[in-house]
Amino acid sequence: MSSGSYMPPPVLRVEIPKSDGGVRQLGIPTISDRLAQAAAKRYLEPLVEPHFHEDSYGYRPGRSALDAVARARQRYWRDNWVLDLDVSKFFDTLNHELVLRAVRWFTDCKWVLLYIERWLQADVQLQGGERLPRSIGAPQGGIISPLLANIFLHLAFDLWMKENFPAIHFERYADDIVVHCRSFKQLNWIKERIERKDGSCLLQRLTSA
Repeated sequence: MSSGSYMPPPVLRVEIPKSDGGVRQLGIPTISDRLAQAAAKRYLEPLVEPHFHEDSYGYRPGRSALDAVARARQRYWRDNWVLDLDVSKFFDTLNHELVLRAVRWFTDCKWVLLYIERWLQADVQLQGGERLPRSIGAPQGGIISPLLANIFLHLAFDLWMKENFPAIHFERYADDIVVHCRSFKQLNWIKERIERKDGSCLLQRLTSA
């Protein structure tokens, strides 16, 4: 990996049934690729962890969904309304360029950036053997994908909320988010602003880095 010669193999796509009748597409890397991704994560995670928001709970060391639920229960006593958010097809639609810019916000390590780009662009292999190119998305099921998701959403949502609405609390577990509101009026107010939010503010933040 240090020489830059390692080329990630295709990622096997497996469809898992969901409770709503749909399917969740998982990308299963090979064992060697899991080891390579674990090496990159071991380097990158200590760099980004100190910067992550205190109310981000998904796929982080020493944190769990139960911690997020416990925090939300504490806040229910203060705020009577909650806005429940789920980013639709988040992993399947991640913009590769923005993900790489987000990672560069924290490190300029050439081998880490090189392999993250290769993992994002690795072909998808269907169970029947057909190979498909991938231009967007990160495979759910990989070692590095959850960390990339947290890096992206830290800059795209967590910091945006902290800078623009510091009095409004939330808990985020990967792409599932609960926002606490004092009133129904405040809920509709913040909902409208989140719905109006697009990638331009993230792009501006990353461009100015």
